[in-house]
Amino acid sequence: KDSAFHYMDFEFENVPKITLRGLKSIEHSTGLALWSCCQILSGYLTENPHLVEKKRVLELGSGLGLCGIIAHSLGASKVLATDGDTGVLSNLKYNLRRNCPQYIAEATTTDTEATSVSSLTYGDGNVASSAGKISCTQLIWGRDLGAFQEVHKRHSVIVATDVFYAPQSVKPLWQTVDELLEQDGMFLLSFVPHKVSIAQVLEEADRLGFKWSCPDISEDGDGEELDEADFNSFGYFVFKFQRK
Repeated sequence: KDSAFHYMDFEFENVPKITLRGLKSIEHSTGLALWSCCQILSGYLTENPHLVEKKRVLELGSGLGLCGIIAHSLGASKVLATDGDTGVLSNLKYNLRRNCPQYIAEATTTDTEATSVSSLTYGDGNVASSAGKISCTQLIWGRDLGAFQEVHKRHSVIVATDVFYAPQSVKPLWQTVDELLEQDGMFLLSFVPHKVSIAQVLEEADRLGFKWSCPDISEDGDGEELDEADFNSFGYFVFKFQRK
């Protein structure tokens, strides 16, 4: 029922206004709510659009789809938003249709990078000149990755936020990243430690041959990279992973 939903407006620099639909109560599905890390990574992307511009972007655990929509608006050549929950996917499709003129109803097996692109119009009359295709599909971490890769190929950028919610999610998510990221690609993760520690995430990254950097995103930060000694206190972090 529509009365179960509420609508949230988001305005970021250099992208059109975004309106997302989510559930008022998230008792039965956390994927139908917007979490802080999603907003943090979205803001980081708008400040660093080169990370996704003209790139093939895969979003894991998309939820309401904010980061995928941001990447699309910043000029990604193609965005594939994914989630494992079919109920979340249904609402995700609604949000993509509402916010993205280039939304494709179903992700297809063909990948035409040279697709013709129409313009996105900003609220202030500016134009996004290079937004590519955006679509969504189901992806369960660690399952049928070979078949998924055969259809959708590898991606140059993978983004994810608030995905390490339980210790048992660490290995299948990293397996998914390892299988679906291009050899020289980048995995962007916005993360706040709760039931999973930063050490657990970095240990699995190292085991699979990934190096990491963590920019200081705090309000009084100077943009320098953080090191492991900075992870002792609670906080929100953005990690950039690449293969060694």
